[in-house]
Parts: sequence; C-alpha cells; structure tokens
Amino acid sequence: MELKVIHSVELPFILNLHNDVYNTQVNFKGSIYNLELNISNTKYKVMTKYQGKDAYIEVEEDEISSLDEDERSNYREKLRTYISWEEKKLFNVTKEMLDNISEEVKVDKLKSIILYNEIDYENNLTDFSQAMYTLFNDEEKEELGYSVLIDTQLSGLSNSDLFLSAINQLIKAYSVFRNDFFVEKCTLHTLRGIQVTQFVDNIQWQGFKRIGKLPPIINKPWLPDISQQELTDFKNILQNGVEIDPLKSLVIVSKNLLEKGETRSAIINISAVLEYSVERKIRTKLLAKGKTAQSIESILNATKLNFKDRCNKTLKRATGKSLVTDYPTEWSTVDTLRKKFRHLIAHSVLEPTYTDTENMIEEFEKVIAIVESL
Repeated sequence: MELKVIHSVELPFILNLHNDVYNTQVNFKGSIYNLELNISNTKYKVMTKYQGKDAYIEVEEDEISSLDEDERSNYREKLRTYISWEEKKLFNVTKEMLDNISEEVKVDKLKSIILYNEIDYENNLTDFSQAMYTLFNDEEKEELGYSVLIDTQLSGLSNSDLFLSAINQLIKAYSVFRNDFFVEKCTLHTLRGIQVTQFVDNIQWQGFKRIGKLPPIINKPWLPDISQQELTDFKNILQNGVEIDPLKSLVIVSKNLLEKGETRSAIINISAVLEYSVERKIRTKLLAKGKTAQSIESILNATKLNFKDRCNKTLKRATGKSLVTDYPTEWSTVDTLRKKFRHLIAHSVLEPTYTDTENMIEEFEKVIAIVESL
C-alpha cells in the first residue's frame, strides 16, 4: 500500500513567486533535508462535507468548475500564499507484524476511534472499550491491528516542525533575494497551526491541525475576565493619556518577538530592558538624594562600558544594594546568559532556540523585578 502525508498551510502574506515546486534544503536538528515545497498563489477555500460534518477544502482556481454543484455554490475565499509538502512511502503489512500487536494496544486504538466518532462510552472509556473489543470477531481485531501499524507509519512521515523550518528557510532566502521586507519568519502561532492530512492508497485516513499555543487559534477571550476596578483603571489610563511604563511595555515586546520566532531580537530587547531598569533605578535614587542631573550623568558614564560595575558599585551607591554581592545567584545567571547569548548575537549570526530565549526572558524578568524593588 502507498502511504502519503500532506503538510499544508496558508501564509499570512503573499510571496511574489510563481506557482511552482521549490526544492529547499534545510538543516534541521543537525541533519540536512531537502523538501519539495509546492507554492500556490491561486488557491481557494471551499466549504464541503466530510464524514457528515462541515469542512473546508483548498482547490486551485481552475478546479472550481469541476466541483459538485453544492461545493460550487458554497462560500469561496481566495487564499494568500499556500504552501504544501508531500511525503510518500510504500508499506506492506505482514502477519508477523500483526501478531506482535498486543490486545492492550488494540484496545487503546479502539478508544481513539470511540472518541473520534463521539460514541457514548457511558462515563468509563476504558471499560466500555474493553467490553466492545470482546465482541469483535477475529477479522475486526485484525483490522484494529492494521490501523495501529498504519498510524505508526504515518506518524513517522508527519513532521510539522521540519516543514516549518523549511518554510522559514525559503522565506529568509526569498526576502533577501527579492528585497521583500513585508514578509517575516513564521511560527505555529503566527500561522495558527499546520494542517496534516494522511492518506492510504490516496484515500484520506485522517486529518488534524498541529497547533502551538492556544490563544492565536481560538476565537474567544482566553484571559480571566477583567475586574470592574481594572476596567475602570484601564479606561482612565486611556482617557487621561497616562504614559505606559516603557519598562513593562518592552518586556511584553520581548515576549511578542519570541512568539514570532524572532529569538535574536527578543534577546537583544530583554537585555536592553535590564540595562534600562538598572540605569533608571540609579537615576531615580540619586535624584532623590539630591544629586544633580549632570553629576548623575558623570557617575553613569564611569560605568558606561562595564555593566557589572554598574550593577555592583553604582547600584549600591544609589540604593544600598548590589546585584552582584546581594543577589549572587540571580546575578550569576543573567551574567552567564548575557555572555552566552546577548554578546554572541552582537558579533555573530547565532539564532538561539525558542527554549533558550524563553528561559533568558524569564530569568531577566526576575532580576528586573529585583531592581524595581530596590
């Protein structure tokens, strides 16, 4: 049998390229892959029915006339650039493979079938599945075994992260080659997920969407409801033109850059926020002690190129506390991260990982909170 997986996504912008296949080499987790990315700027979204439920299919403009009457009359939406990647393999099931599948694994597969088909399992999925399995004949139990084997093979062909990495490699090359600064790096969040559709002998087996975090996907509020007092304060801030604390705003910017996959910019930004926090605290405290703006400028200039001294001696002079000696653990962490990422980014093309960047933002936030409390 032939197994096939199609990964597909609509970009949030247009790539000004011809409809074509673009063989894209990408270094993914230390290995080199070549993906044939199929780009189309002439796709339409059409409502249809799949297994009795409303669903959408993507069709080329010249394919619309070949749709059935109901699909032609349903809502059609022109898509932006649509990218897909197809992986295939031949797979033959042997008796030995089937014999090696335990009853427990088959029952687990039956559970997923019950959930997918929304069968009433009477509040006990495990017992219900086991009872249903005992009613199956040998042929039906073998079919479950086939399903398990096919699922495993199709799972091996499905790789949304590799697909996304290749898309971003293509976008990076395209943006430079065509001098297009309206496109940007994509993540699961900015794309609102990647569609993965699996086929067996060209018949759809199953389809699902690989998503990142939930907020970009759902269409309803996801934060806790705002209190009446918070709402009043928020409206007053807007109405009276109250200045938003730039430090807090820039921390949010760092997190937003991370969600967009811009790890370099996120690290540079959160590093700048920490530096700004320390400088602002020194200025505020020294002004309160009667120092003039000019004398404060001279004090700060003395540590302009030495952030450690500024966080140690200068901050202690202003607040009575030193990040270096009074908070050695926290200081050691941010100092190490600054040297490992912030300084290296400034002098290389390093692209930090999402996890490293997220960790750095969290650690810097802790230290920024300490500085603000002094």
